[in-house]
Amino acid sequence: MHSLFLAGLPLLPFAANASPVPLFTGIAAVLAVCALVIRANPRWGIVAAAAVGLGANGYLLLHKLFPSGPAICSVNEIVNCDKVNASAASELFGVPVTLFGVAFYAGLIVAAATNAKRLHQVNGLFGLASLAFSAYLANESAKLGLVCPFCIAIYGANILLFWAAFRGMAQDGVSLFEQAGSAITSAASLTVSGVFLLVFGAGLGQVLDKSPPPPISKSANPSAEVAALYMATGGIMHLDGQEPLLGRPDARYEIVEFADFACGHCAHAFPQLHELVEKHPDVSLRYKNYPLSGECNPKLAPGRPEVCLGALAAECAHRQDKFWEYADTMYTNIGRLSEGDLEFMADQVGLDMEKWRACVQDPTVIENVINDSNDGSTLQIGGTPTLFLRGTNGSEWVQILNTPDDVARLIEAARDGVSLPTPGPFVAPE
Repeated sequence: MHSLFLAGLPLLPFAANASPVPLFTGIAAVLAVCALVIRANPRWGIVAAAAVGLGANGYLLLHKLFPSGPAICSVNEIVNCDKVNASAASELFGVPVTLFGVAFYAGLIVAAATNAKRLHQVNGLFGLASLAFSAYLANESAKLGLVCPFCIAIYGANILLFWAAFRGMAQDGVSLFEQAGSAITSAASLTVSGVFLLVFGAGLGQVLDKSPPPPISKSANPSAEVAALYMATGGIMHLDGQEPLLGRPDARYEIVEFADFACGHCAHAFPQLHELVEKHPDVSLRYKNYPLSGECNPKLAPGRPEVCLGALAAECAHRQDKFWEYADTMYTNIGRLSEGDLEFMADQVGLDMEKWRACVQDPTVIENVINDSNDGSTLQIGGTPTLFLRGTNGSEWVQILNTPDDVARLIEAARDGVSLPTPGPFVAPE
């Protein structure tokens, strides 16, 4: 892709093609050590190889949930864990596949460390599934034309674990499918499964993190409680009808969100707002850009042009009616706003890449972003996400003071017939 331009300035060149040799050498050395341990003692070899799988999966999972710059296994545009970690194949039923890996390898380590009965046969049986899934993921990476070093470390660990299973079974005098039915209820299988469920359950809470909002109390003075959720706006809301819209255009309750694609709180609010709209046909959501960068937000100091680049890329997805899919991918992989990352994500959501590349060169697109930013400045917003709601107080817009949970609580109060007081005066952010 040609360099993107913003206000006449080039943005973010592709990552340099650094050499991946040191990284692959290190991975090979770690796997070689695991192989030596397996030769000496298959049980402790399982611990070593599973620890490699746990470490690699754990790092990729944490980097997916809490990204902070490029992953250490992202060397260039081809050898790039971040891109693979952002692809559709990185999730299973909406859950990162790395969480499944962390939970499985943790269970296997505990079973091996405690020398649970029928360890090696159970390791071999689980190994069949692990190898099959490794082959699937490797094929998906190949389709993308990408190489994920930590994924390769996991594939190597799975091969070594399968080898350790056969060495251990040879010592025990059993075969892989001998009385396989009873192996399912063995101590080793129950240990792996039990630890898996504990770790997976704990991790799933972090992944989903969708606790319901606290209800408005039915006690003494619900109106006063509701009044603490909102205030008057700091200016006039301007909507031109071109904003990305989720839900019905004639919905009774209208939410407008000003947000930034590099904002962690925005990423947290995104699924909550979507769930609110999806569950309630009388609620709609409009998105307006408020990048925290003076490169496309005239009221702010210059810097961080990649934030503007993300807004521009999303605007171009909107022109192909795929804004919400693209925004979801960006927030899922927050912090990855290089040209290469944005182009990769555009391809992942099925955009017409020729049109998208032409769009990001169109000067009218950045004008839309700047106009959104100016609208936010008119409303005197002080950060992102900032939420506005209309429908609970007649035709008057109100500014939500805190979170999407407060939007849900305020709408619920309106539905329940709670008397909603006139919004308090606008207080400008410090």
